[in-house]
Order: sequence, then structure tokens, then C-alpha cells
Amino acid sequence: MRIAIIGNQARSAINFRGPLISELTRAGHVVFVYAPDYDPNTREAIRGLGATPVDASMSRTGLNPLSDLRTFISLMRLIRGQKIDSVLAYFAKPVIYGMLAARLAGVPRRVGLIEGAGMVFTANASESLKRRTVRVVMTCLYAVSLRCATEVFVLNTQDQDLFTSIRGVRRGPVSKLPGIGIDLSHYAKREEGDIADVPTFCLPARLIEEKGIKYFVSAARQLVDEFPDARFVVLGGIEDSPSAISKSQMSEWAREGVIVWPGAVQDVREYVGVATALVLPTYYREGLPRSILEAMAMGVAVITTDAPGCSDAVIHEENGLIVQQRDARQLAAAMRRYLSNPDLARRHGEAGRQRAESFYDVRDVNATLITSLVRS
Repeated sequence: MRIAIIGNQARSAINFRGPLISELTRAGHVVFVYAPDYDPNTREAIRGLGATPVDASMSRTGLNPLSDLRTFISLMRLIRGQKIDSVLAYFAKPVIYGMLAARLAGVPRRVGLIEGAGMVFTANASESLKRRTVRVVMTCLYAVSLRCATEVFVLNTQDQDLFTSIRGVRRGPVSKLPGIGIDLSHYAKREEGDIADVPTFCLPARLIEEKGIKYFVSAARQLVDEFPDARFVVLGGIEDSPSAISKSQMSEWAREGVIVWPGAVQDVREYVGVATALVLPTYYREGLPRSILEAMAMGVAVITTDAPGCSDAVIHEENGLIVQQRDARQLAAAMRRYLSNPDLARRHGEAGRQRAESFYDVRDVNATLITSLVRS
């Protein structure tokens, strides 16, 4: 079959869809990977997986009617021109415009994977009229696109309820995957000697307010005097987003010595794999955070919030600790427990690896997606 995988970042296709692409090409399928931001390295990496990189115009964020219309027309032309038999689209815009374009292009198998409802569906009392308006528009766009999909997958129960209501039950079920899967050999369980000599808490995330960066910094301030050897590491590059944490703010926190900020890193294993715990104090509408699965696979304890998606992977007091959203005191208290009792963090980390092996093996997730894509 001729299969198109549509995303909004070439690197995410390599990092998150790489095993799926490899399995499809090894099975003899012709795979095209659509993305808007290829460079020589990412093109070569996609070719190395046995697939063909395809330039597809698409912005990651924002709603611009003319730009999005061009995206839709471009996708429909590409799909028709390459005589695609099956489409997998993931992330918001690829799903919205990819499902509709594939339907109008006559593609028989159209699979949408929604990896989280995102900022648009993260409601709060002080949100702007613009945010509420965008939510209404996105809901309407999703309603049209999801009815064009032959199958729709989400990653947590809350999103399953949300997108079932948007799609309509008469259009078919919205199915839940156990995350996007994790390569358990790549994110191998660490050895005892791999753990850092000093207590380390690592937050890898997009640097936007909804990921709880400010609460992490506030919690670190509460602990630095009591535990002067502890390190609080934030991984991530500056984002182009209305709620982005500025470079000057990140640099100021780093200069103060509250956090360590290496910026965006190529391989999070070098940081997360040695940490006492991964910390994700998000109040974002997550799907099922990849960073949590990576930490679990490596045997690292997790501290996160009760935000959608997070509690699907982390069982409180079993493989990590769950705190309330937007509560720096609770977050500091959770980190203090691991600082005072390193054995507890180790036990939670070991339980996380066992849970990853039982539920989040990428081979199992990919088998479900492949069946959906190649089913006649």
C-alpha cells in the first residue's frame, strides 16, 4: 500500500513515528512522510527509515483562513498526485486538514491520532475572549474532520469523552491507545550506577506557562536552602507561543542558580536517565505525555499533576507522585519526599519500568495503528 503519514514537524516524525515507519517499510509498504520543516539531516533520517520525505506547507499554531486553505489544498493535491491508499495524521492541524483532504481525494483508509486536546481546550476562569472563540472554531473544525476519518484514536479517557462528543457517537467510536508507545530498548532501564551523585529533578517540556514551568521554579526556591546540593534542571528551547516563557526569564532563573537550563537537548536520556525524578507540573490538556513514558521506561520516578493524561500513566504512590495543578507547595512537598527518602524514588522508578513494559511497548501500539492503516 501507499501510505502517507502527516505531521507538523519532521523531527517529531523521526523521534515519535520512527519505529512505525520502519515497520511499515519493512512490510513492503511505500511510505511518504509529510512535514513542513525538512532540512538535510531530517530528510536523510526519513530516507534511512525507508520512507520518502515530502514537503507539506503547514503552520504549527494559529488560525489563518488563507494559510490554512492553502494547507488543505496542498495536502489534497499531494495525496491525489501520489495515489495514496491510506493516511495517518497526528497533531491538531494535520488531523483537521489531513482527514478532510484525504476524504475528498478518495483515500479509503483515514486514521486520525489526537495526542492531546492542547491549550485551546485548557479552560481557566481568566481565559480571554479570543481563546474561547478559537475553541469554538476548533470544535467546529474537528467535528467536520473527525467525521471524515475512518478511525480516530486518542490517548486518555478525558479526550475520549471530549472527541466522542465532538465527532458524534453515530459516526463510530473514538478509540483509546495506551500512549504513542515507547521503544523499551532505546529507553533502557538504567543501572544503579547511572543515577547522579546529587539529587536531581528534571523537567523536560515545551517552555510554555501551561507546562507548569513557573510552579517548578517556585517549588525549587522552597527547597534550595534546605537541600543545597539538589539540582533542578529544565530542558527545552524557547517557543513561539503566546504563553511562552521568555529567554530573558529563563536566563534570569539560571543566573540566580534556582535552575539549570541547558536549553533544547538532542538526547534527554543524558539528563532524565540520571535524575532522581522527572517532574511535569502541567495544567495543559495533555494526551499521554511522552516525557513521562520515557522516564518510566528508564526506571525513573515521576512527579506530575492530576491533569488529563498524566494520571493514566502515573499511579500515585506506586510509580510516582501526583499533585494538584498549579500548587507549588504540593510540588515542593513531593520533591522533598524523594530528597528525604531516595529509596522511595528508586522503588517508584522500578515500578514505572514494569508498568512501561506491561502497557506502553511501542510494538503493541504500532500493531494497532498498522492494522488500522492496512485493513482492506
